[in-house]
Amino acid sequence: MALQPGGLEGVAWLVAALMAGLVVLHLRLAWPFLRGSAPSPVSAALAEPSSWPAAEVVLCLRGADPALPDLVRSLATQSYAGPWRLQVLVDSPTDGAWLVVERALAHRGPQASWQEARLTALADPQGAASRKCASLLQAFAALDPSTLVVALVDGDAAIGTNWLSELVAACLQPGVGAVSGNRWYAPATGSGVGQVRAIWNAGALLLMGWMQVPWAGSLALRRELLTSTGWLSQLRTSLCEDTPLLNHLHQAGWRYGLLPQLLSCDCDDLRWHDLPALERWISRQLLLVRLHHPAWPWLAAHAVATSTLSLVAVLLLGLGQLPGLWAMAPAPKGALLAALLTTDLLWAGLLWGLGRALGQPAPRQLLALPLWVALTQLIYGLAALRAACAQQVEWRGSCYALRRQGGHWHVSRAAAPGAGIRAPAAGWFR
Repeated sequence: MALQPGGLEGVAWLVAALMAGLVVLHLRLAWPFLRGSAPSPVSAALAEPSSWPAAEVVLCLRGADPALPDLVRSLATQSYAGPWRLQVLVDSPTDGAWLVVERALAHRGPQASWQEARLTALADPQGAASRKCASLLQAFAALDPSTLVVALVDGDAAIGTNWLSELVAACLQPGVGAVSGNRWYAPATGSGVGQVRAIWNAGALLLMGWMQVPWAGSLALRRELLTSTGWLSQLRTSLCEDTPLLNHLHQAGWRYGLLPQLLSCDCDDLRWHDLPALERWISRQLLLVRLHHPAWPWLAAHAVATSTLSLVAVLLLGLGQLPGLWAMAPAPKGALLAALLTTDLLWAGLLWGLGRALGQPAPRQLLALPLWVALTQLIYGLAALRAACAQQVEWRGSCYALRRQGGHWHVSRAAAPGAGIRAPAAGWFR
C-alpha cells in the first residue's frame, strides 16, 4: 500500500524551508566578514594610541607543537612600539616544550624585541581545575606591575610581526575590554578530511563572531579584568579561559571584539585515519561552549538543524523513488533538490569568499565539496551529541570530570582517562 503523500509532502516543504532559512542565516552571518567589517564593536580602522602601554604576552605550554619554534621567532620580531615582556609557562622542565623554548630564547634573546623573557615551570598543577588554568593563574600572579594589557597565545598559533600591536590597539578602543583573533584552515592539497575541518571551521568562525565566543589562542585583555571581575575565581573551576570570559566582560560593562585580520592559518593536510580525532576535537570545542558560555542552547540548536535537515531531505527523496511506496509530487521534490544544491553552493561560495575577504588561502577541489559538506554535517552532529552527553573529557593527556553544581559547571581531575578518548600526536587535536 502506498503511503499517503499529503503528510510527507508537508514534511518535505517544511524541511526545504528550514534549509533555506539556514542558508539565509549563514549568509547574514558572513556578510560583515565579506564586506570587510567584523561583527564586533572594534573599529575596522584602528588608530594608534598616543602612547603604547606596557604589555605582557603569556604562552602556556604542555607538549611541543610543531609550530612552536616558528611562534617564538615571530614573538621575538614583534614590531610593538611600547615596552613588553614574555612569560612562557611550561607544564614541567621534563616537558618536550621546555628544551624547544629554552633553545629558541637563547638564540633569539639578544636581538628580540621584548624587554624580558621568562621561562618557568608550572609550580602547582592543583592550583586550578585544569592544568591550563593553573598555568594562567600562576602567570597572572607574576605580571609586571607596569603591565596594562595582557595577551595570550597558543603554542600552535601562527602570528605576524604586527600581532601584538593590533591586539593592543583594538583592546584600547573605548568600551572594549578584550579582543581576539581566530583560526583558519586551508588544506594544502585539499584532502577530504582537511576539507571537513575547513568547512566546519568556516561555520564556527561565523558563529563565534555572532555569539561572541573569544579564542584564547590569540587574545588580549585589559589588566583591570583580572581585578574588577570574578573571571580569575572562575578559572579555578573551569576547563579553559576563553569561553567563561564573556559573562564577566558584560557584567563589568566591557565589550568583546573579534579581529578577523588576526586569523591563525593552518595549511596542514589530514588523512582518513585522522577523522575520529577530528570529531573528538570538534566535540571538545563544542563542550567548552556548553560548559562556560551562554550561547550553548543556540549552538546546540544550530548543530541539530545543520546535521539533520540535509539527512532528512535525502531520506525523503529516497523514499519518493521507491516503487509503490510514495510518489512524490514534482514541486516538493524540486524544493528539496534546490535546498540541497543551495546548501552545497553556499559553502563553496563562503569558503572562497571568506578566504578572499580575509586574505587567507582559497580552498581547493571545490567540485568535490558536496561530499565533504555532507560528511561535515555528519561529523558536526556526532560531535554535538558527544559534547551534550559528556561527563568527562581528556585534554592534552589529562582527564577531567564534569559536574553541575549550583547552576554552574565545575571541572575536576578524573582518576582515569575516559574510555575511548586518546590524545593524538598532532598538537592541535590534543
